[in-house]
Amino acid sequence: MKRAYSALMAVIIMGVVMLIVAVTLVTLGGDSNQLAGVMSNRYYAKNLAKACAEKALTFLRNKESLDASQNYKARIIIEPSDDAMISSVNPNLNYGASSAVTLSASSALLYRFDVAGAVPEGAVILSATMRIYALSESSGNETIRAYRILPANAAWLEGNNDGTASSFFDVNWSYLDYGSLTNWAGSPGMSTAATDYYAIPEVSIADKIVSSTAYSLEISSSTVNSWLDPSNNQGLVVRSDAGSELWFATKEAAIVNQRPVLDLVYSVSDLQSAKGGVSQDYGYCFYQNINTGGDNWVVEATGISKEVWSFNRVDLTQPSSTPSVITISSWKEVESF
Repeated sequence: MKRAYSALMAVIIMGVVMLIVAVTLVTLGGDSNQLAGVMSNRYYAKNLAKACAEKALTFLRNKESLDASQNYKARIIIEPSDDAMISSVNPNLNYGASSAVTLSASSALLYRFDVAGAVPEGAVILSATMRIYALSESSGNETIRAYRILPANAAWLEGNNDGTASSFFDVNWSYLDYGSLTNWAGSPGMSTAATDYYAIPEVSIADKIVSSTAYSLEISSSTVNSWLDPSNNQGLVVRSDAGSELWFATKEAAIVNQRPVLDLVYSVSDLQSAKGGVSQDYGYCFYQNINTGGDNWVVEATGISKEVWSFNRVDLTQPSSTPSVITISSWKEVESF
């Protein structure tokens, strides 16, 4: 009798729950898809946070030793802090907020990456690869070159317009800063080698550009190490002699994996804060390993999908004598760091 009563109550409760859900969906009407989207993003964010926590633990387990005199490798992939197109076709327009831009003989692409803010203090950059994602196809081989921008043009900022008239602090073909009418050091379009940018390119590739393909540009470690001092980080200008327009995605692109990135491999000597991240179409995550003293570590992992955030904290110990052995004392989802 009690079992039957319990079963009946379970059915009644389930019916009430289903009724509430049905009424909610009817009330929301067109917003029901939005509710489903939020729930989906929360699921992705939670899983991304867990994935980055696992990645952080893998990094710790793979250390050969905790000897403070030894350097350890880590890797992080970052998006630009600034990217923009400048075009002689529309010399007074700003494209700092455009999700896609064109590269041709009449335009150039500008990039700046905040390397100093991405790696721990004392890190040494071992390699750096910039990747840009093509959204169109060329008819034949095209040459793409990346040059380091000279200090005289350090003040450029991407701006906030999507192919519309420039405003204060916006970069365009005519001016480094349209608001103050500050000219480029050499000529419009930052076009003068050895005055606007270093004459020798950081990297040059000649290839047929294929749509939906990422192209790698190897930037010298000496250049990127100099960017650890922000006053030396003027960024890069990418140029091409292409007769037709080549379309590339920017950091404003809706699809995360299409955005330009700088893939950094660096070494640290003390591992006080080894950082890293994971990027997927539906979001991304990042982590840092923090030594809290002796054998004690904290992993902080954050997952982000659209505007939904999730946080994982892992407390652990790792004996210096056996670094591959990790003892986790706590792994929990937290509200924030």
